[in-house]
Amino acid sequence: MERKKSLPSQNVEKTILFVSDIDRTLIYPQRFARKGDVCIEWSEDGKELSYANPDNLEDLIKLSKLTKLVLVTARTEEQYRRIKWPEELEIHSVVINLGNDLLFSQEINPQEWNEKTDNSMKEHLEDLKNASKWLSEQEFVERCSIRNDRFTFARFNDKWNANEKRTLQDKLKNDFNCNCDLIGERLYLTVPGHDKGTAVSRLTKYLHPDTVMVAGDDKPDVPMLLHANCAIVDTELLWYGIINAYTAIGRTDNFVIYCYDRNEEFSKGDTSNDGFSEEAKHVVGFVDYVHSKALEYMEESLEEI
Repeated sequence: MERKKSLPSQNVEKTILFVSDIDRTLIYPQRFARKGDVCIEWSEDGKELSYANPDNLEDLIKLSKLTKLVLVTARTEEQYRRIKWPEELEIHSVVINLGNDLLFSQEINPQEWNEKTDNSMKEHLEDLKNASKWLSEQEFVERCSIRNDRFTFARFNDKWNANEKRTLQDKLKNDFNCNCDLIGERLYLTVPGHDKGTAVSRLTKYLHPDTVMVAGDDKPDVPMLLHANCAIVDTELLWYGIINAYTAIGRTDNFVIYCYDRNEEFSKGDTSNDGFSEEAKHVVGFVDYVHSKALEYMEESLEEI
């Protein structure tokens, strides 16, 4: 992979918050690993789970020293702690459980953050439980579980069809006051005010950054991308209507969108993708793109100081 030029060595007076999803945005599953990539996550029994490119890790370390790096993920604490980041990586904050709970932070008190989440969640928890119960009773649902009383994750079986897809979101919204993001055979069910967007809104109120850069690859990332001055997104998110969403919330300030084109961007001139499936090319290509564009935006921001 082509290396980028070094960023200037200087103190940055402008506070830039770099908020990123983790899976398929910074790292990717073992089955997509290329020659030279390194394992970064293992299961308890030693199974290799996730990989990263060493050049991308090097770039992420650089970014972490020039920004406040915040990771916002659907992972639980147990799932997050399986990841072994390089020691040099300076992570500012980690928000788990789909943006609800602060695992740790250099500046924010996790106890205060999580108590506020608990109090806000009380009025919605019954709706989430009822919606989850209804989902679990549907023949097209293979498994369904509430994660830490914050959100619900469900997976569908082969009885899942287009008819259910058309009606499911409306029913969950109208009957249970819950929002759902459908991603292939998976579903993430949330309640109002408890998503990744709320996490970024709370972070900016605590940290008062001059600029917010956000990277994400799928539907649950859209709410946090709407808070960005610079959004790094996958082409599919345009199909989900992120541009219309920006317009709907009345964004009038200047913002930048870097959009990954899966047909053009994957590792140009890189023969390490030979034999890759189209899905693999797309996933690792987007991860490369995130690191490249984050650095590009940083370079431009530093030049303005």
